[in-house]
Amino acid sequence: MSSSAQIQSGGIGEAIKRDHDELREYYNNYRNASTEQEKSQWSNQFRWELARHSAGEELILYTAFEKHLGAEGKRIADEDRAEHQAAKEILYNLEKQNVADSEYSTTFKKLYDDLESHMRGEEQNDLPKFEAAISREESTRLAKSFATTKNFVPTRAHPSISDKGGLFETAAGLAAVSLPSFRVYDYDCTPTPFNLDRHPSTSSGICSRPSRRKLNQPVIVVWMKYF
Repeated sequence: MSSSAQIQSGGIGEAIKRDHDELREYYNNYRNASTEQEKSQWSNQFRWELARHSAGEELILYTAFEKHLGAEGKRIADEDRAEHQAAKEILYNLEKQNVADSEYSTTFKKLYDDLESHMRGEEQNDLPKFEAAISREESTRLAKSFATTKNFVPTRAHPSISDKGGLFETAAGLAAVSLPSFRVYDYDCTPTPFNLDRHPSTSSGICSRPSRRKLNQPVIVVWMKYF
């Protein structure tokens, strides 16, 4: 049985792998897109999900590694954070380019290739080892916390802020941002990526604008500044 097959159903490992598979899908859709508009939409979707996923891992997963795996967990978490930091620096450069630029695809491929190596390492090594050390109940609890945390994250990542894994460290950049930098949107469908002053672009039936909030529907707080 492969290591990735040992990931618990409904637990944090499955939640992480589901995000990884979405990122793979978005990048493949970008590569296969036939127009600049489609490439831009899938690139935006990829970057949106990557920002949410990375912040969720740094706040929930890596701190849990340290808590439950001791010194080995700290070593794993530090390595994963370093890989995130490297990805942030590439992502920051990608954000400054236009999808029509000749170097855009090269930068994006570099980002994805590095990320794919990182994701495989988590799926094949880190997550199976971690889930073997915790209960199913704890894994499920972490999966729920991870999903909730992703609703309160930045849309972009700035390489000057290094995430150490603790809530205070990750929130440090948040505290430096003025109140007008925050916007609250309520969705009855999957949100797409934002540019700073526009509503999400539409793609494959994904909602194009915020809708009126429905009863008991979660609020999504979007930080519009670089993280």
